[in-house]
Amino acid sequence: MDFYTNVCRSRDKILAIGYKNGKKQKLSVSYRPNHYIPSKKKSSPYKALDGRPLEVVNLNSMAGAKKFKEKYQKIDNFEVHGYDRYVYTYISDKFPGKIEFDPQQIKIATLDIECESENGFPEPSQAIEKVNAISIKPFGQPTVVFGLGEWETESDVVYVNCENEQELLMNFMKYWRQQWFDIITGWNVDAFDMTYLCNRFDRLFGEDTHKKLSPWGMSSTREFLQNGYQKTQIFGLSGVNVIDYMELYKRSTFHNQESYKLDYIAHYELGKQKLDYSEYGSLHTLYKNNYAKYLEYNVRDVVLVEELEDKLGFLDLTQAMAYDAKCNYIDTFGMVKYWETIIYNFLKDQGVQTPPQK
Repeated sequence: MDFYTNVCRSRDKILAIGYKNGKKQKLSVSYRPNHYIPSKKKSSPYKALDGRPLEVVNLNSMAGAKKFKEKYQKIDNFEVHGYDRYVYTYISDKFPGKIEFDPQQIKIATLDIECESENGFPEPSQAIEKVNAISIKPFGQPTVVFGLGEWETESDVVYVNCENEQELLMNFMKYWRQQWFDIITGWNVDAFDMTYLCNRFDRLFGEDTHKKLSPWGMSSTREFLQNGYQKTQIFGLSGVNVIDYMELYKRSTFHNQESYKLDYIAHYELGKQKLDYSEYGSLHTLYKNNYAKYLEYNVRDVVLVEELEDKLGFLDLTQAMAYDAKCNYIDTFGMVKYWETIIYNFLKDQGVQTPPQK
């Protein structure tokens, strides 16, 4: 593998996705991490932070390494050195030196969904309302739209007309699994679009159906406070990098905006706006009375996000930061893992192993 795009762990396996000679690779491998203990030898290629020599302890599995560390770090005056975030030690071991990556090979798409909203704004954690349109735009390519009615499209759109919502979602799933994008982005895509889709798939087709959106068939969920007060459910699809462009924009700019709605930011950055439908009063009325314009509204959102990236390059920056640190793209959003990994690799290059955890 020349470079990775996502590395995660499942029990005692490392799951890695990346590229070799321009072709995508998907690897499930056993990994044998090392830990280090004080050595009686006067010199060693491995040393502690204070310069004392260490000797390597080869463990035969990640589970074995964890048990070894947990067992011996409880013993007084027995030190176990070495980083225990094994996904990142794997990346460091398999990709020594500077990681040379080709951004042209990394498949990125921006996503936006629309739902019925007759009863108000649809709650993504419940996903009660019908999904009636999905636009997904591979960067540099035409937008692919899944809808529920006839539509004469423009040349830069591929339209898939579906009989009903179930067919729409299944066609979208088929396309998703054919493409296996490396990065999915969009405006509030993490907290709304992906969460809604995952919950809607499970509601209509059975629990855990959404796991088919992961190349490894695995997912996790967590909750966080969006905007500091709104409890929000987030799905993590193993092997898929979902990078919310709204959050990326907030993190990467150095001034506060009056609003972080896509309409406002697109106007501020690009001099463009979302499609205006004010003559219809509400998005639901637009859907009922002018479905063609409703789809155009959906398409405009994904196009605007790609145009923002074309101007700002924040996804390019995210990739560069991740490969410099030897971590996953999403790790650049937080400070702890990101800086821990940078420090770990810096020390490792000097032959120094991370100290025992207190």
